[in-house]
Amino acid sequence: NSTISGTLNSISAAAIGGGGAVGGSSSSDGQVGISSAGTDGMAYAVSGSNTKINLVLSDAITAAATGGAGGKGTWGPGAAARKGIGADGGDGMQGGNADAFGVQMTGSEAVLTAGSLTSTAVGGAGGEGRNGGSPGRDNVGDKGGDGGDGGNATAYAAYADNSKIQLTVDTVTATATAGGGGAAGAGATKSGTGYDGGSTLVNGTPGTDGTAGTAGMAKAYGIYATGSTVELKHSTSGSTITLGATATGTDSEAYAVYATDSNVVLQDKINITSG
Repeated sequence: NSTISGTLNSISAAAIGGGGAVGGSSSSDGQVGISSAGTDGMAYAVSGSNTKINLVLSDAITAAATGGAGGKGTWGPGAAARKGIGADGGDGMQGGNADAFGVQMTGSEAVLTAGSLTSTAVGGAGGEGRNGGSPGRDNVGDKGGDGGDGGNATAYAAYADNSKIQLTVDTVTATATAGGGGAAGAGATKSGTGYDGGSTLVNGTPGTDGTAGTAGMAKAYGIYATGSTVELKHSTSGSTITLGATATGTDSEAYAVYATDSNVVLQDKINITSG
């Protein structure tokens, strides 16, 4: 039950998830250490729960979130490094997710004036799988590691849940870009020390390649409203508001306006883009 008001130049929030670490080298049982996933990034520029907010800004409201990259796999050691038998390459790990909210209201009321409202989310890249170790007395090349999946990205320029938001703004933009999947490691095809050493494997079994990771999901919403009322107008009456949402990734979706059980009132001319 808070009340927040004021006149400001701008508001920005940025969050960057940490990158995953590479797993340890092979142990005596032929298992490489498990790498770690990237951590999530979550950014909220203006956020309220059971709150009344009244802010006037001369410039922008900006939120940017980036997921951490997934850790790369560990190289599979060759036979010379592990008592005559190599080991599989380690798997890459998943990239961190990213969630960005320019304005996020839950059970609240907000009256906001700003030059622009921008939300950007970028999922972390999946880690690379590493190559399998060269064969030894077993005469079998070891498998390459799988690539990690990319992190998901979700961007909301304005998010209203059981709330009322009045926005006076010239531009509203939401952009979500999912993290790309990590490349697969290659199965060993050479004999000798290490994957790149020695000659091509003869009268033996090459290792199988790993599987590449897939890109994450991306969702972008210029205005997202559920059980709410959102009013949007330009700072200069009769001028055109630019309202856009762009999403790039697997199973991506982008909506300039997404509303359920809500009223979205556009009081001026609107130039809408989504894709």
